[in-house]
Parts: sequence; C-alpha cells; structure tokens
Amino acid sequence: MKSTICNLLFGALILCGCDSALGAEATEPTVMPVAPRPASMAFDWAGPYVGADVGYMFGNTRVVDTGVLVEPGANTSGVMGGLLAGFNWQDGAWVYGTEVDASLADVHGHGAIVEPLRYALHWAANGRLRLGYTVAPETLLFVAGGLAITDLRFTEIDFIGKTRVGWTIGAGVEEAFTDCLVGRVEFLYADYGRVRYTQGPSDFYIVDFTAPQARAALVWKF
Repeated sequence: MKSTICNLLFGALILCGCDSALGAEATEPTVMPVAPRPASMAFDWAGPYVGADVGYMFGNTRVVDTGVLVEPGANTSGVMGGLLAGFNWQDGAWVYGTEVDASLADVHGHGAIVEPLRYALHWAANGRLRLGYTVAPETLLFVAGGLAITDLRFTEIDFIGKTRVGWTIGAGVEEAFTDCLVGRVEFLYADYGRVRYTQGPSDFYIVDFTAPQARAALVWKF
C-alpha cells in the first residue's frame, strides 16, 4: 500500500514539473525580427523653382572725361535684393539649368578725384546658364554665367542714365534643407560695359562699370 502511494506521489510531481516547464515556455515573449531601415533617397534637383535673394554690390566706376582719365575706380556700392526663377535638369551627379533674376538696388557712389561726379544704380537683372555637381545628395556646387543688365546713372550736374548690357560669371553652393526648401550663397562678377555720355558738342564722358556681388538666397523647388 505504501509503495502504491509513493508511486502515485512521484507521478504527480513529475506531471507538475512538466506543466511548469510548459507554462514557462508558453509565457516567454516572442521576439519579432526588425526590418532594416531603408536608405534615404537622394534629393532630386530637377524641376522648376522660385526664390528671393539679398546681397551687396561692390561696384567700381572708371570715368574718362573728353579723353582724360579722371576716375580710375570710384567706389559705387550698396545693398540689393529681389526675386529669381529657374529650371534644373539632372543627369546623375550633374545638374544644369537656366535662371533669371531681377533686383532693386540702393547703390551709390561719388568721384574720388573729381568730387562733383556722382553715380547711382536702382536695379539690376541677370539671365544665366548654370552647371553644377552634387558633392553630396543635398549639396550642390555650381558655376553660372550669362547676360547682365543694369541702369547705372551718371552725373556731374544732372543725372543722365542709360541701360547697360554686359556679362556676368560666378559660383556658389546650394544646400537642400527639405524636399522643397533650398538655401544658397554665391559670389558673382558683372561687367556692365563701356557707355558714352554726351553733355555737349565737345563734352563727353566714357564710363566703365564693373561690380562684384555677394548674395544669399532661399529657393522653393516644385
């Protein structure tokens, strides 16, 4: 009788141990595999864009008065700001496109040698071709060049002005902050050519105007 009771107790202990093991196995949490995070897509530079820029013009005016050089390089400088628009195409790391911009300006100067001479510029515009290279998916280095136009006015007594057409070349860097917002800094050089101003039969001036410019812009890409 004792032997039978011992056998029953031993069997019950074995069953309890198995149930405990099965219970522990059942309650153990299942760890699901985590899928790797997909690599971010490269920024797409292609398409139209618009923006606004602000900068400073470091102008230099050279004046010849009836055959005599009277101003080798008078400082004609000031702030400028305006709007821009363009379109990019992209081929791998290379980006190329066209851009136009127009700015209002508060640029003034006066003669360094002949004090009555004064200069003023109220607007400037550019039409340029651009070529860039993406050194990183969101970073573009570029060069740009093309047509430059401005309204430099010149005076000894009364202002007279002519629209001047020249050329410009420059370089800069753009950084994409989001899928649409791009920041830019650039430096460009503009040569607005040589213009003759006549104030009488034997009184004329020949005026050359060049203007390095530093600008920053925010661009919205569509």
